[in-house]
Amino acid sequence: RQMCIRDRDKNGNEFKVFAPGVTTRAKGLDILVNIARNMMNYSDVKFYVAGHKEGNLILPPNVEYLGLLPSEKIAELVGEMNLMVLPTRTEAFSFSILENLSSGNPIVITDLPDLRSAFGKSAAVYYAKKNSPLKFLDGVLYYYKIWKNNLERYLEISKEARGIALKFDSRSVLPKIENMLLEVVKASTR
Repeated sequence: RQMCIRDRDKNGNEFKVFAPGVTTRAKGLDILVNIARNMMNYSDVKFYVAGHKEGNLILPPNVEYLGLLPSEKIAELVGEMNLMVLPTRTEAFSFSILENLSSGNPIVITDLPDLRSAFGKSAAVYYAKKNSPLKFLDGVLYYYKIWKNNLERYLEISKEARGIALKFDSRSVLPKIENMLLEVVKASTR
């Protein structure tokens, strides 16, 4: 099955936005809710949130909470999405980004130095200013309008997203993650 082909028939004329792990303020839940509320009049846009929830999530009607899902279900779900949004305030690197890129989903992510160095400049990556619901909304609308009005261009961007994931070299990234973790350990033992 080809999970990476994005067409309107596959998604029932619905633009699906995935927000993995966005269940707390630190992960940008308030920003996601703001985006979703601003897009309530877009009947063909739906947001999906998966992850561990802390407390009661109060979400607009165009946001569906899917719960904490096993990894194989997430892989299937990612293949059904059109876009990933991750408005995190705290997370420097999320493997969800690679999962989504490898499925051909463009991404709207917090503009953090580590993410810029990892993913660079690309039509498939929209960097939104940290703590700025308006910039995240701009990113979601950017990809939505391309999907809605120029499907051929959207598919080119989707192909570029997969290309970013394919070029991702764990041999260069894993040592960076290891160094980051060692620095955290050092800082916490001071």
